[in-house]
Amino acid sequence: MLLTTAATLLLLLFSTTFFLRMTGVMVQTTIPLFAESYLGMNTADVGIVSTLFLLAGVFSPLLIVIRVNVDSLDKSLVLFSAFFAATIPLFYLVTDRIEFLLLVVCSSVASSTLMPLMLTSAQTLRGGNAQRNIGLYTVALSSSLVAGPFIEGFSAQSFGGLKPVFLVFFPFVALSVVLLALRHWVRNGNDGSDRPVTVQAAPPRTRMTFSNVRDVLVSGSFLVPTIGQLSYSIVFASILAFGGLLAEEKINAGYGLVFYLFGIFFTTSWIVRVLLTIMPNIHNKIKLLHVSVVLSVSGLLLAGAATSATAMFATFALLGVPHGLQYPVSTMLIAEKIERKDLPVANALFTSIGAIAMAATPVAIGYLSVRTGLADALVLLVIPVLALWSVFYLLSKRDMRTNHVDF
Repeated sequence: MLLTTAATLLLLLFSTTFFLRMTGVMVQTTIPLFAESYLGMNTADVGIVSTLFLLAGVFSPLLIVIRVNVDSLDKSLVLFSAFFAATIPLFYLVTDRIEFLLLVVCSSVASSTLMPLMLTSAQTLRGGNAQRNIGLYTVALSSSLVAGPFIEGFSAQSFGGLKPVFLVFFPFVALSVVLLALRHWVRNGNDGSDRPVTVQAAPPRTRMTFSNVRDVLVSGSFLVPTIGQLSYSIVFASILAFGGLLAEEKINAGYGLVFYLFGIFFTTSWIVRVLLTIMPNIHNKIKLLHVSVVLSVSGLLLAGAATSATAMFATFALLGVPHGLQYPVSTMLIAEKIERKDLPVANALFTSIGAIAMAATPVAIGYLSVRTGLADALVLLVIPVLALWSVFYLLSKRDMRTNHVDF
């Protein structure tokens, strides 16, 4: 019975993660095209909309997630999943820019709150090797990212537009609400209390003080993986916000092809994360992050040169590899090198710093594209990527030499 209960909890957790993440990325990748097609926004306006969506990802974890008591985690998941579900069908009805922006903010607050809560819930379940657990969780996320774009593409082609896509995805997020409520019932059992044999006691909440924030921020064990992640965060934000518009502009791609391009992007990412998961131990993670930067730069240059569907598919496939590498490897480094008592602060800062970069990038690319063209604006991202890589390289060398940190 113990194994059955544990397996049920894990299945419910991962299935809801799959549905919620798939729907969240659908919203993120569809709203730029929605803004252009239905509301007549230009690339600069689209950049603002994408930044508005991403800004919620900066503030929601810090303002909401850190205030959630672990004892009420399941209830919070049900509440925010219901909030998220309520926003999805409203996109079908929206006709005004103000209404659209309000929905963008509400859907982002809901989804950006849900994912850290899901991660916290996963971390409190009984598990084995920490590296493998992180790999398995990111495989679950990547699996949703693979399925989502193909469902988007099929829906957009079958129903002749973007608005019906939101109705197609609504049952997934609605089902998540039901599954999370079921998970809450399973966790509480018959006596209404969590059972310690199936769920590990959660660590006490860590209060963010100036002292521990400062200590984490100046730690090379935090800075090295964070700078490494930043080098790809700006690339990822640009692909999500403008990848579809680039394909429309350069190869006259329709909605279906655009979503299939995102599908191949997330497929290569999924393959990489599966490989990371089945490897028992990954020793030199820094080398993997160096490889990621090289592939990011190559993908950006290819994006600027692509003039055919084949080249565009190659671009998205190539850029999916660093997406599969960066987040798992960076979070593995943080989990290994940061003291356990500092992990809550480190993870909050890591998430927020990455979200800030992802929020700022679409605005910058949107306005730059008005002057240089979208393809050239994306190619110019090579400059900040290489600048961040240089900082990353120097910091990793410094820490290996002075602090004997073996990355």
